[in-house]
Amino acid sequence: MLFRSLLKAAENDGVIICPVLLEKCLYDYSSLKDYQAVNDLAKPLGSLTGAKRSEALDQIARKILDALHRK
Repeated sequence: MLFRSLLKAAENDGVIICPVLLEKCLYDYSSLKDYQAVNDLAKPLGSLTGAKRSEALDQIARKILDALHRK
C-alpha cells in the first residue's frame, strides 16, 4: 500500500524516487521499471567489494543530491 502511494505521489506531486539496487532482482519487471535506478543494474551493491563499493556509494549519493537540487 505504501509503495503504491509513493508511486502515485511521484506521478502526481513530483516526489523523487531514486531506486538503489542492493542485490540482483527482477527490477525491470516491477512497478519501478519506469524509474531509472541510481546505480548500474548489472552491478548491484551486493556484488561489489571494497573500493568498488565505496566508489559506487559515492556516485549514488552524488546522483541523489543532484536530483534533489534539480527539484
